[in-house]
Amino acid sequence: MAPEHKLLASIRLLVLSAPVVLIASFIGVYEYSWRVKPQPFPFNHQLHAGIRQIDCKYCHRGTDKGSSAGVPSISDCWSCHQNLTGVGSNKEPVIDRPNVQKLLKEYVEQKKEINWYKVYDMPEHVKFPHRAHINAGLQCVECHGKVEEMQVVKMNQVPHMGWCVSCHRAKNAPVDCTVCHY
Repeated sequence: MAPEHKLLASIRLLVLSAPVVLIASFIGVYEYSWRVKPQPFPFNHQLHAGIRQIDCKYCHRGTDKGSSAGVPSISDCWSCHQNLTGVGSNKEPVIDRPNVQKLLKEYVEQKKEINWYKVYDMPEHVKFPHRAHINAGLQCVECHGKVEEMQVVKMNQVPHMGWCVSCHRAKNAPVDCTVCHY
């Protein structure tokens, strides 16, 4: 093969492979952006939402009234935990459990809030009004999965536009762009 043909073949290969490389890079960055950071405090959803059967809206106050789910404040956590004076399954006082002690020592006594990381953090150009979805009769499990079975909450579904639109269509909800986008 002549040198100019080799050069032309190399350029053609580069031009044809560039979109594939760019798309793969975008997917990698997109997937990475949805990974969950470890929370600053080990909150066990399986215990609270599963075993204790505490309703999601008790800790995530305002979910049915606003656009965001909100996270519990230290006073929310402590309002329950300060009254736990019974004994646990291994006969120790509940208040002496290591995570409750961490809650007390690192947050309550220091009057410091827990800076929770968002598991579902929508892009800035997307609005997701929890209130509208709850008022339409959707259950938290439909998007968030069985949180009551998770010790550490992980994303049930990466909320991409196709997934949202297919749900809207299945439930006869509006699919106009302005419903979800600013």
